[in-house]
Amino acid sequence: MTKLSEITCINNLSYEYNEKTNVLIFDSIDFDKTFDITIGQLFTDKHFDIEKTSVIRNRYSQDQPNYRFSINTLIKNANGFLSSVYIKKIIFINCIIGNNIFGSSSTDISFVFKYCDFGLNLSDFIEKLQVIQNENQIKKIIKLENCDFKEFSIENFDNSLNFILIGGKIELLKISHSEINSKFYINKQYDGNSETTKIDRLEIKNTKFVENFKLHNCILKKSYISDVDFEKNADFFKTIFIEGIYDKEVYFKAINFQKLALFGNTEFKNKVIFKYITFDSFVHFREAIFNNGLDLDYVNIQNEINFYRIKIINSSTVTQETFRIIKHHLEKIGNKIEANRYHALELNKNRKNIWSSKRVTFDLFQRGLVSFVHFISSNHSQSWILPLIWIFITSYIVSLSIKGYYDLQYLSILADIKLNQEPMLFILHKSILGYLYYQFLVTVRKDTKQL
Repeated sequence: MTKLSEITCINNLSYEYNEKTNVLIFDSIDFDKTFDITIGQLFTDKHFDIEKTSVIRNRYSQDQPNYRFSINTLIKNANGFLSSVYIKKIIFINCIIGNNIFGSSSTDISFVFKYCDFGLNLSDFIEKLQVIQNENQIKKIIKLENCDFKEFSIENFDNSLNFILIGGKIELLKISHSEINSKFYINKQYDGNSETTKIDRLEIKNTKFVENFKLHNCILKKSYISDVDFEKNADFFKTIFIEGIYDKEVYFKAINFQKLALFGNTEFKNKVIFKYITFDSFVHFREAIFNNGLDLDYVNIQNEINFYRIKIINSSTVTQETFRIIKHHLEKIGNKIEANRYHALELNKNRKNIWSSKRVTFDLFQRGLVSFVHFISSNHSQSWILPLIWIFITSYIVSLSIKGYYDLQYLSILADIKLNQEPMLFILHKSILGYLYYQFLVTVRKDTKQL
């Protein structure tokens, strides 16, 4: 008896895609009829594969009708071979899928599409498949691997979308004025999946996701997410955001994250702005990369945010408030070293804000002077070398002023300087060296002291 692994279900299959009618037309179908087992035995609970071979054109004369393929004809007709067969799964490989691929069938089948090119809206495609599957109140997952889609648009939708999408490319992914009641996963990075999904344009507006949302390992050329409620976890693991749709900046606007908000290993090529965002639960940006900064000024935070090992390549666009938020949450989880670094960035931004202010007041002048001295003396307690350099410079100037040559004794605050002879040098020497030695100790100790 011939085993299933030794035969091809459909052999010498060639087809032509008619762009005018969006129908997949087969020039010829040649079933292998050499089985010494019945068709029913062959396909029961098995996989049924359709594989692409060479396209054969002009094989029939023009007056001979072509086969018009649909899932219905495949399951129930197919030249009479499969009229009473139960097929558990159908796998399409390297096929071009058109609008009229569906017939009417109530057969309980799972569909897998690999390396297929979809010339129709993915949401229409999934909805039609589910109509077929739900006739017997049975829901199956539709799996799409490394397929290309021109459009995936969902508008005014209130239902479940039972599908798994891995890899591939989507030119437009748009979800608006909808409520998605099922888990919504794009390229979930578990179970050995390491594929990347490319999306030219992602736009999600006025939508509620009732179950978990995952957008994993995607490259988004343009994106905009606004007025969205994530009632369960929202996960953007390893996704790269290149730029926004309306601006270069990437926007997350007016969004409620009711559960976990996960941005681990993400990368933002342009500045990302979180505006009018509420984080009700835990958030993490673990190892996220911000090439042109981020903005958290208008974020309502109810729980902790983990900024462990984030990278801000260009910090010049980051606000003082954003640095303060990052510092605060690093301190809350006990990451004192990183918290100190962002505290320095906060102080540096404060210094720039003071000196760029158009208002001129005595209070601002005092604050600006203190901030400037702190910056040049130790880079806001980040550099222990700077205090040492200034200590040597100060002692050298004082020594030359008194003796005409450099004397190492003036490195000490206790150096012999007569107050009645050199009152100004005495005051400057003692006060400046005292401040610089203090800054040196603070800079060395800040990352080594116990919390």
